[in-house]
Amino acid sequence: NLAIRGSLFRGDEVLCSHAEHNAVMRVLKGLEQQGEITVRVAEPDSRGLLSPETLRNAVGPKTALCVLNHASNVTGVVQPVRALTEALRPMGIPVLVDAAQTAGILPVSLKKVIRRAARWMVLSSSGEKRLRTLPESSVARSEVVACSES
Repeated sequence: NLAIRGSLFRGDEVLCSHAEHNAVMRVLKGLEQQGEITVRVAEPDSRGLLSPETLRNAVGPKTALCVLNHASNVTGVVQPVRALTEALRPMGIPVLVDAAQTAGILPVSLKKVIRRAARWMVLSSSGEKRLRTLPESSVARSEVVACSES
């Protein structure tokens, strides 16, 4: 919520996957209904996976943020976050990875993915699911990265 609301300006576009959690989509759709942003959804292949090419092709001139669900709580499909992030790097689009379903279960390394990030990346998760924190708590880790080809 904070990462989404705190990074967008009126007229921005958010690119997201087809499988975003309801908690993310409520925020995005609410901002869209208020006329603050537009939301573009990248369509997956027949297995439910996004490809780097599909994500690149879905980027529009006003895309200011990409939100990716690491794994769907409905289908269990795990997105190739490293490859998707790398695909957006040349365009300088920040990425928010929702790891609420995977943190504490699947290896989620921001350090490995961050090298491929454009400007910044936020990895978020609700803490009480598998990280054994207090109910209603959340975890967010962000990194700021210079946009360079090295």
